[in-house]
Amino acid sequence: MSKEEILLRAYENAKAAFIPVCDEECARVLREQCEKTAPERILEIGTAVGYSAAVMALACGAQVDTIDMDEERLLAAQKLWKELGISGRIHAFCGDVKAILEQVTHGKKYGLVFIDGPKSAYRYIFDHMKGHAEENAVIISDDVNYLGLVQGEGYPPHKHRTIVVNMRKYLEYISAPPFETSIFWEDGIAVTKVKKW
Repeated sequence: MSKEEILLRAYENAKAAFIPVCDEECARVLREQCEKTAPERILEIGTAVGYSAAVMALACGAQVDTIDMDEERLLAAQKLWKELGISGRIHAFCGDVKAILEQVTHGKKYGLVFIDGPKSAYRYIFDHMKGHAEENAVIISDDVNYLGLVQGEGYPPHKHRTIVVNMRKYLEYISAPPFETSIFWEDGIAVTKVKKW
């Protein structure tokens, strides 16, 4: 089985099990940014089954640090990476991102960051990278149009209001100087270039 077939199987299995996994467009953006920027080290928040970490590791020669709270999913991810022959370059950490991010990133600099974890932590993660992002690093935020409710000025339903309001504030923050952010609303992806902090 080819690496592409192994990846496709992992993607389809995750979808069938209703496990959140980055879609084809997001995977394309990740590949493109990895090939374009050739980062030496990548940070990912939200491992799930290891699909997106695998996409990035296969697109460049980077070391990947990835964080997720679900130990069972991390075990499945490690099996996938082993099958793909990239397990030596991907380092998985289990825990709440706010609790372990400092420990994981201590003494490291990242050329690319992929944020696809808890929506309430996006701003915290982004701000934390101030001391850990390489010059000209790229930070990719997924699901920024949360259920299609973030774009526009509409009043979100009560149960989604906090996430939507906070995501709008987050996008406003990363779209202002000194950051340069392109938002792809249809795909729910924001790509931020960090030249200076």
